[in-house]
Amino acid sequence: MTQRCGLSVERFVCYNGDVMFKRLLLVLILLAVVLVGVFALLLTETRELIGIVRDAETHLPIPGAVIEFAGNRVSANEQGRYTMAIPRNKITLGASADGYEALQTELNGNDLFQRSFAIDFALPPNSVRAIVRDADTHKPLPHIAVKVGERSVTTNSQGALDLRGIRHNTAIAVDLPGYQTIAFSFDGRAEFDLPIVPNLVNVTILDRYTNQPVANAQIAGADA
Repeated sequence: MTQRCGLSVERFVCYNGDVMFKRLLLVLILLAVVLVGVFALLLTETRELIGIVRDAETHLPIPGAVIEFAGNRVSANEQGRYTMAIPRNKITLGASADGYEALQTELNGNDLFQRSFAIDFALPPNSVRAIVRDADTHKPLPHIAVKVGERSVTTNSQGALDLRGIRHNTAIAVDLPGYQTIAFSFDGRAEFDLPIVPNLVNVTILDRYTNQPVANAQIAGADA
């Protein structure tokens, strides 16, 4: 009787041990599935990137500045602030604005537990150089007044203008006595020439008595 009971207890212990092992294995499998799901969610979940775009010289915000990566872009608001979603990955982030040099920076978004990032940009105004030349002689014209937008700028002794922060389609015009007026819209080039054409004057030499044109007459002129 005792021997049968012992066998029964042994079977009971073995049975319960087997059940506990299976339950523990099931729990471990479920836990592994949950962890894999959480890990996959963390890898694919987007994060928030915030920042502000300023003028590097005045430190004022730049409304409308564009922040972008891999074809995704947003624009800064009136305070120069922006917000955008980014993936869990290394990305190249760029910032640009009309009248400014574009900047790029690298962002490592692989930190699984960081939910937000902050990057500010300080964009330097663009640099533009223009040279005013005589269209016939190709010589630079020094100390010439040039209208750039609403302001007047004078060429230096080499006939050059060094401009900063020039936006696309800014009106540029030269109105110099003795030359035809030239006007165009800025197209984004960093360097360009402004050739201005001298006025064309037609002169007819007449005989004082016959009032007939005089052929091969020579005319001497002097600069004003």
